[in-house]
Amino acid sequence: MPFALFSAYLFFTRWPSRLESGTTDWIALAASCVAAAAFVALLPVQRVLRTVLAILYLPLSAILLFFYGFYFVGMVFGDWL
Repeated sequence: MPFALFSAYLFFTRWPSRLESGTTDWIALAASCVAAAAFVALLPVQRVLRTVLAILYLPLSAILLFFYGFYFVGMVFGDWL
């Protein structure tokens, strides 16, 4: 889910025009991570384990989405750094 949300954001904000939107990119990355962490919170395990999983999940997904954003924009739009 976080990759689908972040991909949709990247596509629809860069498709009509190629404006730089660094601040909103960070907001979309955080929103994608938090939306996915909500599913971790619904896992049928003990509360302590859910908390630990969410704490581990958030930075890991943020790092993966950060690099995925560069890859997505490069592959779809040809804008490589």
